[in-house]
Amino acid sequence: MGLMLFAANNFGMTALRNGFGAINGVAPLWYADFENGRYARNGQPVTQFKNLSFTRAGAARYVAEDLTVGTAPINEPRFDWRTGKRRLLVENTATNTVLYSKDYTNDIWEKANGMTVTPNSVVSPDGVTLADSLNVTGSSTGILYQQSLSVVAGTTLTFSYYVKKGTSINYLAVYNNTDASFIVHPVVSDAYVTQTLANGWARVACTFVVPEGCENVRVYPHRSFIGVPASYGSVAVWGAQLEENNAASSYIDTTSGAVTRAGDHPLSDISEFDLDDGLWLVLDGLLWGELLSGDRLFELDGGSEEVNRLITVLSGSSTQARQFYSGGYASAVSPYSLPAEYSIACRFSPGNLSLVLNGTLWDANVPSGYAAPTTLRIADAFPGQLSVRNTSVLGLGLYPASVPVEAMKARTAQ
Repeated sequence: MGLMLFAANNFGMTALRNGFGAINGVAPLWYADFENGRYARNGQPVTQFKNLSFTRAGAARYVAEDLTVGTAPINEPRFDWRTGKRRLLVENTATNTVLYSKDYTNDIWEKANGMTVTPNSVVSPDGVTLADSLNVTGSSTGILYQQSLSVVAGTTLTFSYYVKKGTSINYLAVYNNTDASFIVHPVVSDAYVTQTLANGWARVACTFVVPEGCENVRVYPHRSFIGVPASYGSVAVWGAQLEENNAASSYIDTTSGAVTRAGDHPLSDISEFDLDDGLWLVLDGLLWGELLSGDRLFELDGGSEEVNRLITVLSGSSTQARQFYSGGYASAVSPYSLPAEYSIACRFSPGNLSLVLNGTLWDANVPSGYAAPTTLRIADAFPGQLSVRNTSVLGLGLYPASVPVEAMKARTAQ
């Protein structure tokens, strides 16, 4: 990627939502505007990787600007367009346990009661390969399922796939093989659409908790019903996935075995900045799925084995922001639930942690032992903690701690 050029006044303008100009007269140390593909460090335009290095030990899928499913090569960031805006996509590792997840002609998929498969008959969501059509003729309960997928009771799983309606509506279901009962009863998949893609495709996703005693399940990406004529006919399906997750992550291709997608690891070396007095980290247009206990948004590492600075957000009866360090933590409790999308600003400085979400301040004392941070990691793996499983962000910026709290409240207000 070449250098991005800027108008000179971009660095001195009053900061706006999703913009990284001066705040209260204080310019950013650096910023990464993923939405517009602009990056700057010390007031000068730079390439993306000058601000934020990125690794991922394998290729991975994402939603491209034309709303097809694209593939990013190893160690390349994914800029995802599923919301209609260009966002940096950051995901933890995930494993798809559904076998032959695009090939429904394979014998691993049980086809019964009038269900037939027409292979390679419809252009798939990636716009390149071909997807299979599922067909039910006559008045029968046609079914397509993959059975005996091993699971662990009490875990949260998400079943997802892509569907394109033809002459039939689409039903999904999840079945408990252990006690012969449905976990998710057959239901029209329209209510579970999470993404609308190009060429009539949609992604559906259903999240459930594995019941006590259940050891394996079967998943149905389609079935029909006697007496429901709208369920007879054809639909196209592609990319079935079952993963341990609280939402559907990007699709993972499989054939004869389960496949694990590597996690994304964005980080920035900020050791060149004088941060003894602290810093503000601003993230704009942040999207999370449902938070789970222990999920972590970012880490500020002081370069010391004794003191690791870790910011995390926990969910439960209350939502908390916590700063972990060797031997304990400081916390601040939010008075309200987190919205689906928001701007966040965190000031980390000696003796204080200030966290501003959409214009509301949380405040907490930080114990002694402050070490000026040298590395910033976004939603990255860290020993003993979980990273955020699925998140995307429009942009982020780094400011000196001298920016007043009130200015950051105005900066992040909805």
